[in-house]
Amino acid sequence: MLKKIIMLTLVLFTLIGCSGPQEEVVEEEEVVVPEVPVIRNQFDGYPLEEGETQTYKAVAVLVNNSAVARPHYGLSKADVVYEVIKEEYLETRFMAIFEGEFPEKVGPLRSIRVPFVRIYNEWQTALVHYGGAGSVAQNGKKNPDSVNALALLQKSYVPYRFDAVAGINDKYFFRTDDKPAPHNAYIKLEEASQDFPDVWVKDHFTFDEDEISTSADVATYIEIDYPTDTANKVSYEFDEVNKYYNRFINEEAHVDALYDTQIHATNVIVQYLEHTEVNGYVLVELKYQGDADYFVNGKHIKGYWVKDFEGDVTHWFTEDDQPFVMLPGTTYIQIVPIDFEITWN
Repeated sequence: MLKKIIMLTLVLFTLIGCSGPQEEVVEEEEVVVPEVPVIRNQFDGYPLEEGETQTYKAVAVLVNNSAVARPHYGLSKADVVYEVIKEEYLETRFMAIFEGEFPEKVGPLRSIRVPFVRIYNEWQTALVHYGGAGSVAQNGKKNPDSVNALALLQKSYVPYRFDAVAGINDKYFFRTDDKPAPHNAYIKLEEASQDFPDVWVKDHFTFDEDEISTSADVATYIEIDYPTDTANKVSYEFDEVNKYYNRFINEEAHVDALYDTQIHATNVIVQYLEHTEVNGYVLVELKYQGDADYFVNGKHIKGYWVKDFEGDVTHWFTEDDQPFVMLPGTTYIQIVPIDFEITWN
């Protein structure tokens, strides 16, 4: 009996020795890597490359859109373009903003008007214009203060200015002999860009390559027939391969003669603003809120714009109160009267 007890005890000690100490199981905590925000160029929306900062060399240029002034030169390289009705509802005019890439020839150029000064105040880049509405109209009569663009410009912050009429940094301007004056004035923008100061701009748009605003409303064709005396039917046709809209004026391709290419826009914004006419000049009310139609990636998105105070940037929202998210690329902002109707399909 004693032998059995001794044997059982030895077996027990052997089993305990073989089992060894049990390891403590430690659950590892999941490491959450914070998402690094993409820093984007605020003109075209492309991510900034390593070493780039959010300071830019950029310029706003007033571009003639009279029928006799076409074709345009260099306009296809603009990153943001505003189109606004000018005095007496005769035609429209562009303010084209270029950043980083400056064509050797841009134009034809024209003068600045009050709506453009107010739009320019959102950007405060270098500025190119060929004169402007002042205290005296072309007919010799005194202008009311509300249309005096040059006086308003004097109150604005302009980092660097080019004005051929006032003789301000005018060595880069020139005229051609293929069109009658005043439709033949241009600027050597590439040369002029050596004078552009570095500027910082506020965030104007929301961009993304994938998570863009969309809807079920297909818009592969857009038509904006401006209510001007001179025919100016702007239309866009969506290019499915390149994901942008080719631009047309009066059903003809809108061509950049400098590069022999059709102008296109990745994003088209139609902004509805109150228009009034004072002494023949068309003024637009750029605050506080209004409707907007957005077109991106072949879709139409309904929305609205908000601008809380003079000098604030315009904020763009969809109808469900979310920021309008665009694709990186060129943006055209078509400013039209409040009750104006556009079409798309």
